[in-house]
Amino acid sequence: MRMFITTHLIALAILISLVPATGVRQALAHGAQSVDAECVTPDLPPGTPTPMEEMGQPEGSPPAKDAAEMDMGTPGSADAVESGEGPLPAAALPTIPAGTPADADVEGRVIAGAENLVSCFGSPDTEAAAALMTTAFTLIEFGTDNPYDVARDIASDATPEITIESLGDAQTHDDGRLSVEIVFTGLFSPNTYLHHRWYFVPDGDHLKLDQWVWLPVETADFLVEITMTDFAYELSQSNIPAGQTIAFNGRNDGEYAHEIIVLQLPEGATVEQVVNGEIPEEDVRFYGFAIAAPGQTAHFGLTDLEPGTYHIICYFDSPDGIPHVMRGMEAEFVVE
Repeated sequence: MRMFITTHLIALAILISLVPATGVRQALAHGAQSVDAECVTPDLPPGTPTPMEEMGQPEGSPPAKDAAEMDMGTPGSADAVESGEGPLPAAALPTIPAGTPADADVEGRVIAGAENLVSCFGSPDTEAAAALMTTAFTLIEFGTDNPYDVARDIASDATPEITIESLGDAQTHDDGRLSVEIVFTGLFSPNTYLHHRWYFVPDGDHLKLDQWVWLPVETADFLVEITMTDFAYELSQSNIPAGQTIAFNGRNDGEYAHEIIVLQLPEGATVEQVVNGEIPEEDVRFYGFAIAAPGQTAHFGLTDLEPGTYHIICYFDSPDGIPHVMRGMEAEFVVE
């Protein structure tokens, strides 16, 4: 059994194809801010969560696809990526949907929409956040088209406060969507530092999140390049100064899907003890993660790490059921 060390929101990102940014971006607007504005959402249609014993593949869900076939924003299953089973063929990297710079009015609307979504993520009313997601998004990220299931998943775990570092480069797209680049901390842990492009679908007076694309963290103080093979990590740097924002770029040169999970263990504990369930999950501190199919590069960042030793592991299973970490896929870096 795969150890449940992440929240349901972390499972969102497991189902996302990670793609590199292309081209030169405009400077992002707005300084760091926690959004305290009132969460404004459309009303959900009447409904209830699916009984837990009935949870499974949602009715109307599209057929599963291999990770190599997945496109950003296309409803589909990422079971092949989530399990890490393969090998999967290396694929051409999916492209970020092209856009056109938005005018001032549209830019203001999409920035306000992103700020509203962040406010709703921080609201105790988890149905509010679910109401601001399209069915395509919830199918991919939560595996359900029932917004009440999404609200229950969000409510089941504490989500660290999201603080927006920057917002800008709003764009319009031929399919009618609007998008904006966002750099923010939080979501998975207080130390998570992410650079995304969020795509929204207009719905009356509201904007609903339809897709998010992970981009390289370009504003970091320190860069760690990680090469993933079957079954090992190679880090360009393993000693990192404290107080830095760190960008991780993880290139998968293997034939299997791999992930980068960053953990900190209790003093004296080993990764093997964690894998074997000998260490209580609440004693293992989770910081962030990223995932890449063969030939892809995963991007994420961490900030304000305290001095100490941090572990990187891949918890995907091999076809024989043995986690990659037990085949030697682990590494360490030290913050000092």
